[in-house]
Amino acid sequence: MPIRKAAALLPLAALSVLFAGCSGKGATPTSTPSVSPQPPTASKVNEHAVPQALETKSFEAAPCSAPSPEQVAGLGAPLKSATPRTDPEGPGCSIRFATDNPNSVVGTIFTSDHSGMSGLYEKQQQGGFTDFKPFTVSGYPGAVFANVSTSDPAHCSLAVGLRDDLTYSVSVSLDSATTPLGDPCALGKKVAGFVVEYLKKAQN
Repeated sequence: MPIRKAAALLPLAALSVLFAGCSGKGATPTSTPSVSPQPPTASKVNEHAVPQALETKSFEAAPCSAPSPEQVAGLGAPLKSATPRTDPEGPGCSIRFATDNPNSVVGTIFTSDHSGMSGLYEKQQQGGFTDFKPFTVSGYPGAVFANVSTSDPAHCSLAVGLRDDLTYSVSVSLDSATTPLGDPCALGKKVAGFVVEYLKKAQN
C-alpha cells in the first residue's frame, strides 16, 4: 500500500474502533469506572476568632466611656483627662494620667480596617514585626506587637479582637520605664480588658 493511502486510512481506522466499542461489535466494551462525588471544600478556619462578636456602635460614639476614672486610678495614677479623638483609623480616646511626667494611653477602635486579629497575624508572618506576643484578655484574643522603629521599654502597642473584623488598639507611652504605672504592656492589657468587659456588659 502506498504511504499516502495508508496515512489516509488511519483516521478511519481510529473511528472504527470507537464505533465498535459503542455498538458492542468488534472490540469488547470497557466499563466506565464510577466516580464518587467529592465533599465540598471546607472553609478556612479562623484561628483567631473571638468567642462572641461585640457590638461597638455606642462605644464608637463615646470612645472614652471605658475605662472609667476609677479603673484608670487603679492602674497606678489618677486620671487627669480623657479626650475623645477622631483618627483616620477610627474613633478613639486619649487618656492622660495626673503625674509629674507625661504618661498617656491612647485607645482606638480600628473601624478603618476589617482584617481583625487575622490581619495582624498575617503581617507578623510576613515579617512586619520584630516582636509579637499573643495574649488573651477576658477570653478575647490579642497581641503585643512592635517593630524596630517603635521598640522602646517605655512604650507598648497592642490590639485585642472585638469582632473577627474589628480590633481595639492600645498605645501606651510612659515618661520612663520606672514610673509608678509600671510595665507599659501590662498596663495596656488591663486597659484592653476594661474595654472588653465594658462592651460585654453593654450587649445585654
